[in-house]
Amino acid sequence: MLNVEDYAVHRKTGWIGKVTGYGHLMLNGTYLPTLKVHLLKGSGAVQGSIIEDLSSSWMEIDAEYSHSA
Repeated sequence: MLNVEDYAVHRKTGWIGKVTGYGHLMLNGTYLPTLKVHLLKGSGAVQGSIIEDLSSSWMEIDAEYSHSA
């Protein structure tokens, strides 16, 4: 589970960002957890944008890697 202030990489896009909050998506009567992430890097992404996607779409990375990638 990612926490606020953790660094994460998006599994499909490769976008890197810092977790800023949580949310949810309701699909077929089921709540699915989401993360709100402030983007730092990523091809095709606007640096500084905040995006929200399913928690399962993100994985944690070391803070050191997020600054060097």
